[in-house]
Amino acid sequence: MNHPHSAQSGFDWIEARLKPLRFDIQSIRNQLDHNFKILQAEIAAVRKMTPPPIKYTIPDPAAFSDGKEPDFETWKLKIENKLQASSDQLYTPQLRMAYVFSRCEGPAAQQLAPRMRPGATLRFKDATDMIARLEKIYGDPWRAIHASRQYHALSMDCSMKFIDFFPTFCLLAENARIPEEERKEDLFKKLSVDYREQLIDNLYGQDFNELVDECKRLDYYIFSDPD
Repeated sequence: MNHPHSAQSGFDWIEARLKPLRFDIQSIRNQLDHNFKILQAEIAAVRKMTPPPIKYTIPDPAAFSDGKEPDFETWKLKIENKLQASSDQLYTPQLRMAYVFSRCEGPAAQQLAPRMRPGATLRFKDATDMIARLEKIYGDPWRAIHASRQYHALSMDCSMKFIDFFPTFCLLAENARIPEEERKEDLFKKLSVDYREQLIDNLYGQDFNELVDECKRLDYYIFSDPD
């Protein structure tokens, strides 16, 4: 049977061996706490030096009413861009539908209302359904064909400046999907006689952009006051 004093001696010996270990562990903890505080201070300093990111907010598109102003194609692009840019705020179908409905008025809102009501047979499920419905009513499936007719009938009046004529040419060319390689010759043919006479000698040595730049210079030459 072990003597009580012998057991106490053993405990004292173990305690003596553990004491420096406890000191080492506490020292490591203190050092970790110190390093952590330094790291926190450095992070806080960096945050003060770094300006917060600027969040750009896309403006709300104008309310869509009857497809005239704004036209449906322009409004559709703007509303889709707004929905995508605001996805962190409009994160449920209900929020997206409520927002699209808020950007409609008059006839367009009246077209959407029956499918927005609770219990509607063909109730909208998301904003894409609403946009598709409006496109069915106000979209122009023959837009390219109509633009093509207008494009081929387009000509520059002799009293018109090129800078006033060119935007219409560009818009119709885009909507009619005219290949870019055909636009230089088309543009030249549509110019008034005064412009064609000035450009004919250098026409085949110019690309489309050079022809446009030369037409803009001729605006001043042709319409300048002779006095």
